[in-house]
Amino acid sequence: MSGCDSTNTSCVMPNLVCGSIYNISVLAIDHQCNVSKSEITTLHSVPCVPNHIQANLSCGSGVVDVSWQPSKGAFSYTAVAQGSGGFASSCNSSSTTCEFSNLLCGLTYSISVTASDHVCTSTPSHSVQLDTVPCEPHGIVSQMECASNTGVVSWEQGEHVASYLVQASGPDGYQVYCSSPTTSCRLASLHCGQAYNLTLTAQNSHCNSQNAFSQLQSVPCAPTSVQASLVCLSNSAAVTWQSASGALSYQAEGITVDGTHMVYCNSSVTHCNLEYLLCGETYNVSVLSMDHTCSSEESLFTQVHTAPCPPHTIDVEVNCSAGSMTVTWPANPDAESFHVRAETSGGAVLSCDSTSTSCSISGLPCGQSYSVTVTSVRGGCESQPSTAVNVTSAPCVPQGETANLDCVTNSVWVTWLLAKGAESYSVLAVERGGTNSSCSAADLHCNVPDLLCGATYTFHITAVNSFCRSAPGNAFQIQTGASTLKQSCFPF
Repeated sequence: MSGCDSTNTSCVMPNLVCGSIYNISVLAIDHQCNVSKSEITTLHSVPCVPNHIQANLSCGSGVVDVSWQPSKGAFSYTAVAQGSGGFASSCNSSSTTCEFSNLLCGLTYSISVTASDHVCTSTPSHSVQLDTVPCEPHGIVSQMECASNTGVVSWEQGEHVASYLVQASGPDGYQVYCSSPTTSCRLASLHCGQAYNLTLTAQNSHCNSQNAFSQLQSVPCAPTSVQASLVCLSNSAAVTWQSASGALSYQAEGITVDGTHMVYCNSSVTHCNLEYLLCGETYNVSVLSMDHTCSSEESLFTQVHTAPCPPHTIDVEVNCSAGSMTVTWPANPDAESFHVRAETSGGAVLSCDSTSTSCSISGLPCGQSYSVTVTSVRGGCESQPSTAVNVTSAPCVPQGETANLDCVTNSVWVTWLLAKGAESYSVLAVERGGTNSSCSAADLHCNVPDLLCGATYTFHITAVNSFCRSAPGNAFQIQTGASTLKQSCFPF
């Protein structure tokens, strides 16, 4: 019961109980009497404030179900969800439940309920706090840390997220996980050569977000079955290998065992040639795989022994009388044998082979120029030729000799035909008593001077080059004229 007094035609009746129906009547009074009561009218007080508010989030759908106890005097209810940042949503219900299906992800909402009748609305209930489902992560970046074969995944920070979970699934069935309260995490121990599907999920204390997706290509696998074969002619190595998972291209590497020389070749297929190898070396040959970002570890190495080096110097000695040449060179422990080749300008070839450091070629024709080279041989593989040395065999014996005696000068004019291989000629005139005279010429004639009068001379013509003298040509004799008192010679 409640009441109020007034000298006017209205009054305020305080402290009404919520959700109640009051019968209202008015008494008119003066100083002495009470008038009978007025007609009775009814009054509905404000509905009671809802209590026992509960809010439940369905993680899969993001729907929030709100429930409360019935409020006395209420005909309907309004639930209001006020989000952080000013985002608000409401729902109306004639029962004690209400559903929010459009709340934004990643926000904290304050949810309260008011009760209404046909006239009034209660004050809001005590609010409850609710975190909605985390938003799907955005801004995913995935990259490889090549040296450690570790994947590094990063993303943008979301609101009201406690942690993130990354799952990597490879086509070989292998899975690896990492979680982080920050905006990145590391996927260690990935299998090589795999295209991983990444799933990123944001988590709070109640729910997981929808999944975000990305991909990550791990470091290529190292090639296997590496083989290297020597190509003797070019002193290069033909390298082959098995294809490697995740590889877009390959690089073969050859390093001498002492580490002083290195060569490479690149290929998009499973073979390439290592060129410009040094002679007489052993190379460790390995191959690595590459994609657009990373290189694999090097494969197990194999070895290839290059062609032996040619002798760095050779000496050639021509034996003029024997018609042979002897070629010598320094020892080479990398060679099993040596091949000597002497070639004329016309393409004729003489050769000899040796397991020591010298070799002789006999039966040299007269008057031939030879380019002499030596190659080292090992296992059927020859080195490049040594630097050539040019030599000439003994010149051929001069022929076609003619002689004319000059009585005035007491000399003989001698001519002959060209002798193959000759650079110059020497003419010797021998007198029976031992008095000799001679002349030399680069042409095909010379004059033998100062002959004795009345003497018989035997003439010999010899061809000469830088290495040899020929045997004398056919000998011929000339008798000089008789002497006079003035020592001039006259023919007999």
